[in-house]
Amino acid sequence: MRIALLGGSFNPPHLGHVLATAQVLSLREPDELWWVPALRHPFGKALAPYEARVAMAALAIAPLGPRVKVSRAEAEAPSARGTTVELLRHLIAAHPGHRFLWIAGADILLERDRWESFDEVTRLAELVVVNRAGFPETPGAGAPLSAISSTEIRERLARGESVEGLVPAAVGRYLREHSTYR
Repeated sequence: MRIALLGGSFNPPHLGHVLATAQVLSLREPDELWWVPALRHPFGKALAPYEARVAMAALAIAPLGPRVKVSRAEAEAPSARGTTVELLRHLIAAHPGHRFLWIAGADILLERDRWESFDEVTRLAELVVVNRAGFPETPGAGAPLSAISSTEIRERLARGESVEGLVPAAVGRYLREHSTYR
């Protein structure tokens, strides 16, 4: 089974994540695509509670159908330090019959020198780049997606501003009902 993985903090999940998922499903046709919320951020950034981000991720992917799932693999990994290479090692050991694809935005690729064992990541999983507006394009990776950012969304929420049109409606309701990021 070919499984595409979209790892991230999903702090909060937004329409850019949803659009990237739809694009990879359409262009690469994996059997499944798993959103993998980070248990902790590998670069030490503050995150909303893990369970809140998992819940919001599930709400965001619900309209995408049964091939898209939320994985708790980060919480299940033995050391759970939040690195991609560690996550891939864990998933390969847990699912030896699966082949993994790792989805990375063009913006994230610019930080690959900060990743632990980036070369090993690309040996363990096929790298799938998603072009993002404002960053160098990778040929064949599809049209650039919007530069929506979780940071901008958190800042808007902290100021009491609307995030309508930036997050899926169900995530927006969750954010309002739980006062997340205020």
